[in-house]
Amino acid sequence: MKLNSRVLLAGVLLVAAVSLASRPAEAQVQMSQPVVVKSPKPSTKLLKYKGTVISVNSGTIILRNPNNPQQSQSFGYSPQVRDQMVKILTKGGFQYGDKVTVEHAPGSDIAQRMHGKPSKPHHF
Repeated sequence: MKLNSRVLLAGVLLVAAVSLASRPAEAQVQMSQPVVVKSPKPSTKLLKYKGTVISVNSGTIILRNPNNPQQSQSFGYSPQVRDQMVKILTKGGFQYGDKVTVEHAPGSDIAQRMHGKPSKPHHF
């Protein structure tokens, strides 16, 4: 019996050693809060482009920069401005040389707002 009890005790100790050895080691590093990076909010302020009219139609307006006559800029219309332009065009529209200010989003060529007084149409 002594041999069996020794074998049994050795087997129990072996199983205990294997189970302790297979446990993962506990992390010694404490986890901190994640770092939150605040990105700047994109600018929602509209840019203004002041120019003189070169050409106008129901889809676009082309303006010349008064400071540099060789520089021109064309703008499409947002739905609100398109409705406004239809009304202006039915009354005669902007004429060549009228001063217009277009407000648009940075990096966009879509007019969000337009300001300017259309001159009387030229009838030939």
